[in-house]
Formats: sequence, structure tokens, C-alpha cells
Amino acid sequence: MLEIEVEGTSYLSSFVKFRRILGEMPGVASVQVKEMKADRGSLAVDYSGSARSLADALMRQNFDTFGITVQSIEKGRLRLGLATKKGSDPSADAPNGTGPGSKPLQ
Repeated sequence: MLEIEVEGTSYLSSFVKFRRILGEMPGVASVQVKEMKADRGSLAVDYSGSARSLADALMRQNFDTFGITVQSIEKGRLRLGLATKKGSDPSADAPNGTGPGSKPLQ
């Protein structure tokens, strides 16, 4: 089991898309939200490889409206950042109440 701390979760649609793509990746059996705070979330990921191999696989993914940065890799733990890509609108496919006019998660 790996723990992933994700910063930059104020655009809920990007965080939801990240979790969906993560859950569909080879070697990932499950993804569970452990905690949500103002601009960060914590996930528990049942992954068959190492934190380093998951970080490498995530960096090869295309997330369309946002990108990720790997902030740190430790045994059993990743710290990632989500960042909106310049010129993209992450709310384009967002459910009502999660776009730029909405308040960030509290």
C-alpha cells in the first residue's frame, strides 16, 4: 500500500480525473481517499510496485488539462503537485460547482 499526498486539489475536477486515471493504471488495484483539506488530499493506493515505479508511470501519463510534478519519493509514499496547464480550463468537463467560479475545497 502506498500513500500519495497530492497538492493543488482546489480544482476538484482535476483531482477526480487524476484519481480515475490512477485507478486505471496497470498494477493499481484500488485508490481510496484518506483525507481532503483546503488544497491537498491524501490517497491510499494498492499498487503492486514501488513508489518510484508509480511516480515514473504517472509522469508518462497525459492528463490533458493539468500536469503533475513529483515533489518527493520515499519508501511507500509519494508527494505530488497538480497544476493547471497554461491556457486550459479544468472546469470544461467539471460538474457544477467545481469550476473556476467556485470556491476551493475547504
